[in-house]
Amino acid sequence: MSRANAIVDVCIVGSGAGGGVMAEQLARAGIEVVVLERGPERTTADFLHQDELGNVLRQDFFAPGYRETRRADAGQAAVPGRYSMLAQTLGGSTVHWGSWSWRLRADEMRALARDGAVAGANLADWPIDYAELEPFYAQAEQALGISGQAGANPFEMPRREGYPNPPHVYRPSARLLEAGS
Repeated sequence: MSRANAIVDVCIVGSGAGGGVMAEQLARAGIEVVVLERGPERTTADFLHQDELGNVLRQDFFAPGYRETRRADAGQAAVPGRYSMLAQTLGGSTVHWGSWSWRLRADEMRALARDGAVAGANLADWPIDYAELEPFYAQAEQALGISGQAGANPFEMPRREGYPNPPHVYRPSARLLEAGS
């Protein structure tokens, strides 16, 4: 049988931060995995002369011609546009990402308990808590090579280990912003 027709245990749609890490973990455990991606593979040369305006706002590089629709409720007509910033390429948005990797706080996982019911909303608390999720946050941070200084944010949740890489170099532009210049 050709690999194109092979039966596998798990099919993952998207090879970004979630799908890519999950595929790697499952494969290490001996599980047959296939990952489906809707975009091309990019090389280092493809990233020359790409800018944030074109990449992030216009999505000219990662999602040229991509359109979605949005509507507030079932009675409205769908409005075409670009609403999500998802790279359509092998590796997903992690191929060229802003290195943002936030952890939810425990209270964010309990919005219904914290804030109460909201009229017209289907609000629910998470079925797991932060303590159960924390080891997986740590594992993802290690796999993705996240940079930072554990404890620098006074509002961060407890963590079992620090970041795998040190904080990024402090840029002169950041100092200007802090000074209000």
